[in-house]
Amino acid sequence: MLENKDLFGKELMCSVRDISISRFEDILDGKMKSKELIELTSELDSFDESEKEFIKKIVIKTVDNVIYNFLNMLEENENSISLMLYDVNGNRENIISLSDGLSGELFTSDGWINKFSNYR
Repeated sequence: MLENKDLFGKELMCSVRDISISRFEDILDGKMKSKELIELTSELDSFDESEKEFIKKIVIKTVDNVIYNFLNMLEENENSISLMLYDVNGNRENIISLSDGLSGELFTSDGWINKFSNYR
């Protein structure tokens, strides 16, 4: 069973990181149907595969940076912001206080990206 900290990390990876990267792939593959996204797909079609892969790396780094900055903001404002989760016994835990650095939970070899994301 995962600790609350890792439950939060898993949800963040699956519901924020992976969905954001998948949406980019959908735009790249022409699966999105709004006019604006169809236009983006059309512009992306002018790039060759290696350029598209490079753009994908930039998108992933940008998504990771947004998540990092969000977690860092939570840490820096721990006195005024709390993020409560309930354990299996109904006890509340502030996720921010469960880690010595939430943003640091992302990138290590046993971090949330490597443990829980479909995009490594």
